[in-house]
Amino acid sequence: MAIFKNFESFINWYDRVAKYPTSKIDIEALKEEIEEGVWAKGAGGYELSGFDSKSGNPETYDFECEYIMDEETGDVLEEIYTF
Repeated sequence: MAIFKNFESFINWYDRVAKYPTSKIDIEALKEEIEEGVWAKGAGGYELSGFDSKSGNPETYDFECEYIMDEETGDVLEEIYTF
């Protein structure tokens, strides 16, 4: 289960730098993309490609990831993303 804290800060950044405002995209799909990126890279950060940014350059937003683990099994019980 993923918890997104202060996600509004990320949304504000996205709306400032992206060609397409968040009102035109699927926010749940964006959250899934963030989760998949963290699992793939092992760190918190989102990169908007130059193709999708107003500047034409890649834009990045760093954030913190915290995992609540089951001490017995080592399974991830909760993922907390703080923006």
